Amino acid sequence: MKKAPPKKSAASKLAELEAQAEILHGYVVNLVRSLGVFHGLNERLQGKSLSGKGASAIATILFDELHLIAIRINALIVEPKWADDVTIGTFVAALEDEKIKQLLIDRASEWHGPSRAATNRKQMTARIDQIRSRYDKLNTIGAKTLRDVRNKSLAHISTKGALIPPVTLRSLWSLGERTISLGSEVALIFREIDTGYSEEIRHLKEEARAIIGYTRAGIAAENRKVARARAARRSRKSAP
Repeated sequence: MKKAPPKKSAASKLAELEAQAEILHGYVVNLVRSLGVFHGLNERLQGKSLSGKGASAIATILFDELHLIAIRINALIVEPKWADDVTIGTFVAALEDEKIKQLLIDRASEWHGPSRAATNRKQMTARIDQIRSRYDKLNTIGAKTLRDVRNKSLAHISTKGALIPPVTLRSLWSLGERTISLGSEVALIFREIDTGYSEEIRHLKEEARAIIGYTRAGIAAENRKVARARAARRSRKSAP
């Protein structure tokens, strides 16, 4: 008869969660990048369309980024199904363990010296208590938003065309920001990672805007080149 594996201590479980928080952080960063690139491109265009060389590539990037944003949000907020799954739900479930909670609170009490111990314990307790309600709300709203985006826009062929309503884009963007915010909180609580996600989004938006500038300049240069070639051909044809 096989012996049951020994139960892991709360400390060893927390060590595993810290390693998983590092993995989660990496996936949140991927979502940050997709949101930053999409928002930067979309904002720079401001409803204006591109035409000419490079325009189709930009349109494809924008549409594909929407798919990636939806997929990455779903991967972060979905309930974990397998033992090796790492989602925000993994950490929410772990916080149901009072021993894990106590270890996190005790660790927080050591931050910034003895004078801050009581304040840090109180703040960490409040942050942990908010995680579950934030996750439940995000999961409920998120599942509906993602289902609507997927079924009505991204993975659905319709006679109404492929235009995505602005309200859908706003909903997906808002859901992405909420997911990043909660992922950031989890990374801070379990791994003490200072994420800097907002700064990363701002930086990527600027880079994406620059891409549109380069593309427009390139298209303008290409159009001038084509115009000169046409003028040269007409000139040759009209020559005696």
